[in-house]
Amino acid sequence: MVKLTQDRVLILIKSHVEMHGIPPTRREIAQLTGCSASTVQNAIDNAVTNGRLRKVPHRARGLICVT
Repeated sequence: MVKLTQDRVLILIKSHVEMHGIPPTRREIAQLTGCSASTVQNAIDNAVTNGRLRKVPHRARGLICVT
C-alpha cells in the first residue's frame, strides 16, 4: 500500500488544475492514488490544518493550493 502524503495530494491537485482547469474531487484523488476516500480526506484535512491547502465551502471541487 502506498502512503498518501500531503505533498502527493498537493501535486495531484496542482497538476489536475493545470490539465483540466478545475481541481479534482476527493473521489477522483482516491481513484488516482488507489487509496480510500477516508485516507484522501485525512490527507486533505492535514494539508488544510498546516495551511498548505484551502477548502472553499459548499463546493465539490473547492480545493485551492496555498503553497
